Amino acid sequence: MDWIKLSTQDILRIGRIAHQRDKQKRSYQSTRQWTQKGSTHFSGCWGEVIWEKQTGLKMDEALKKRGDDGWDNKHGGKKINVKAVEHKQPHLKLLKGEKALADLYVLVQLEEKVEVIQGTNRKDVTLWGRVMGWSTRDELLAAPIKDYGRGPTKAIEWWNLHDGLSPGIPNIRPDAPEPVSDAKPEERPVLF
Repeated sequence: MDWIKLSTQDILRIGRIAHQRDKQKRSYQSTRQWTQKGSTHFSGCWGEVIWEKQTGLKMDEALKKRGDDGWDNKHGGKKINVKAVEHKQPHLKLLKGEKALADLYVLVQLEEKVEVIQGTNRKDVTLWGRVMGWSTRDELLAAPIKDYGRGPTKAIEWWNLHDGLSPGIPNIRPDAPEPVSDAKPEERPVLF
């Protein structure tokens, strides 16, 4: 699917929601919160906003005491979990101990682009994302186990996912313009 560029308003919204979720979750420390600097929710919120822009399915911004219920949206009776990653060759992953509670799992690739504004020492940062594909719960549970250095993880490479959107999921961008850059995603600058 095509790359979607986020507006300044989108980025501010993501920052606000991620900050609220991080602040609320401080009393429920996770491994990522002990080891990461900055927001542990920013990438997830970023992926959910890309999904919202692709499908029109609204992001659930409600704060829940113990996090979400294992999915991000519901549509047509199906629970959907959006997994967002900032890798050039993304994989849809289910970490050891993570419960597969959604019916569909969607992989969203994220990219940050930084350009120096000509004649200044200022930088323009833009955030992009695109839906890479989807998998059913059963397919993800049957995925091969890989070790990325953090223990056994079920993983499906992006090229082995179903293309496009799952049947019945709306696509509000069927006539989306071509990506702004003619460069392949592997050639675009990625700074994270």
